[in-house]
Amino acid sequence: MSAVHLLCLLPLLLSLSQTNSIIDRDTADNSQLNWGNLLDAVLDTLPDPPACDAGTFYNATSTQCEDCPGGTYSAANASSCTPCDPGSFNPDTKQAACQPCPAGSYSNNNGSLSCMDCAPGSFAKRNGSTECTLCRAGSYAAVNGSISCKLCNKGTVTNKTGSVECDKCTPGHYSNKRGGVECAECSAGSFAAKQGAATCKPCSPGHFAAANASVSCEKCAPGHYANTSGSVMCDACAAGSYADQAASLTCTPCAPGTSQPNVGSVSCTACPAGQYTPDNGSVVCDMCSPGTFSPTNGSVACTSCQPGYFTPNNGSVVCDACSPGNHATESGSVSCSPCSAGSFSSQPAAVNCTMCAAGSAQADTGAVECTACSPGSHAGDAGAVSCDKCDPGSYTSSAGSAECTMCPAGSSQSKPGQVACEVCEKGSYQDQTGASSCTQCRDSRTYTTYTTGATSKQDCVGPLLSYIINKEDPVEVTDTSNITLAGYKSVLVNSVSGDWALRLPESPYTEYHIVKQGDAVLYTLSEDHLIAQPLIPNYFCYKDSEFHGRYFAGYQSHDIQGWRCDDGFCRNLKGDPMGPHCEVGGVKSPCGIPKCVWDVECSAGDGTGYRGGVNTVTISGGSTVSCQGWNKDFPHLHPEYHPTQHNRAMYGLGDHNQCRNPDPGNIGSPWCYTSSYWVRWALCDVKMCDDSFPYFEH
Repeated sequence: MSAVHLLCLLPLLLSLSQTNSIIDRDTADNSQLNWGNLLDAVLDTLPDPPACDAGTFYNATSTQCEDCPGGTYSAANASSCTPCDPGSFNPDTKQAACQPCPAGSYSNNNGSLSCMDCAPGSFAKRNGSTECTLCRAGSYAAVNGSISCKLCNKGTVTNKTGSVECDKCTPGHYSNKRGGVECAECSAGSFAAKQGAATCKPCSPGHFAAANASVSCEKCAPGHYANTSGSVMCDACAAGSYADQAASLTCTPCAPGTSQPNVGSVSCTACPAGQYTPDNGSVVCDMCSPGTFSPTNGSVACTSCQPGYFTPNNGSVVCDACSPGNHATESGSVSCSPCSAGSFSSQPAAVNCTMCAAGSAQADTGAVECTACSPGSHAGDAGAVSCDKCDPGSYTSSAGSAECTMCPAGSSQSKPGQVACEVCEKGSYQDQTGASSCTQCRDSRTYTTYTTGATSKQDCVGPLLSYIINKEDPVEVTDTSNITLAGYKSVLVNSVSGDWALRLPESPYTEYHIVKQGDAVLYTLSEDHLIAQPLIPNYFCYKDSEFHGRYFAGYQSHDIQGWRCDDGFCRNLKGDPMGPHCEVGGVKSPCGIPKCVWDVECSAGDGTGYRGGVNTVTISGGSTVSCQGWNKDFPHLHPEYHPTQHNRAMYGLGDHNQCRNPDPGNIGSPWCYTSSYWVRWALCDVKMCDDSFPYFEH
């Protein structure tokens, strides 16, 4: 019995010591207990320990069977657990035996819970290993847990133990068996270009390798050859032959017209000009005889001089050509004759001279060319001595013209001797050909053409108002005019083109009447004067800043090319960046309407039509502040001037803060609500339109 059991039984023993059954009364005089009897008596009262299963052990403290932990094992009725031996492991509790480490792993400690994989470069062939074996030289193991090593493939080697991979043979070396330890050098005449060669390749014909361990074969130099494989060196070409390329397999014999006396040549020497040879392998070339020549090197025969050429010498490389401006009609000529006046020869070796063509002239003898008439001039007959300048209204754009071209309609030219006509600018036209100037539209300020090169007076577009006072002759005006009634009280007004505003001088922007295009109105007035003003913006030009002319309302019904619109007038209701346009043949086409300057870069009248971009005002103290947006009510509330549909179309209000005048009855120029808390509104510093501003951009 263990000491633990005795300690646990001590209370019981003390208790029993008080009973008569345990105390020996006959020995009471010694006042001592009989402890041996007492212990035997106690042990007789205890139960036997339980029988423990394999994988468990009896714990005397807890007096129970408990599971053996991982890394240990036990047989049945064991009082303790035994650690697993090296080479075995136990990952679970309550085991009766340990497992051997599988092949490719090992355990070198007692009580292992698991086995470790063999590291790369080592292996364990059997189960239950306590260590791994290094791979021998010539083999390798690339991964953990190997059960064997692999032999190095051909072209790879390793001379170390414990290798995780084999090294490829370097270029110029090889290994032709598996499990190699060292690579061998390629012998002379062979090579290995890449790593990992299992064999060396012989040099191909035309190549050689003079040393061992070559990574490539060298080409035979020009003038040398090698006609077999595996050559260690190349042979020189024999005299009378050559090799002009590297890596030649054979040499080529010299062709007729060439020769070569040396060995190892890369080419044969051509016979120089003036000499020849008809045979292969010639060493010396023969001279050409008088009256013949060889113009190039390498001739196999000489050639007789042609007409236009001559030569008096032996060994001529060329016959001398008659120089430009001269000619020779016979072969074998010793001199050439100059061309007569009015003719020329532009090339050497001329047989005959050529007469000057119309559009050119030449007065000298021996000329090499006739001088072409320069652009802007002409000559109608052949053999002319000089060229005449084109008259105003005509032109020639190229040299050598026999006649000048009349300027087409839509263009003009005011100067003589010109190479092109000038296209009529916008605001002008020309309906005739051969014109020296373009005709201005009737009013350069209010009239324009929608494109350059206008060909008709009808291409000019602008306002026109006719009025008659007291049945006198009609008076026509094209711009703002002051009609003096001279005591008469009635006037007949007819708007021929565009819409016109008739204004009273005392209140021009409150007392007025609009006369639409095509209307004729008889007015009876008590005034002495009447102001007639054409409506230019949005009728003859468009405000690009206002949605690219969305509110353009002119009467133009043709596109920029003059084609009639399919339906109605030029408009831009959707604000297309193209500006006012229409469909012609179902295709959208611009109308060429110019952009307005009035009411964009300046403000006209009371400012209701202003659509410029000014958006700041100067308040008291000289400070410049931004305008408040018309669609904003902060810092100033203004429900009457929000950008409603009416206010957008009539006054140009919108989701912006640009200066406008939606209150012409009380304010006479553009203004805005300010972004200052202290100033509700202020007039904008916008330039007023006057004669210094054009109505539109031509």
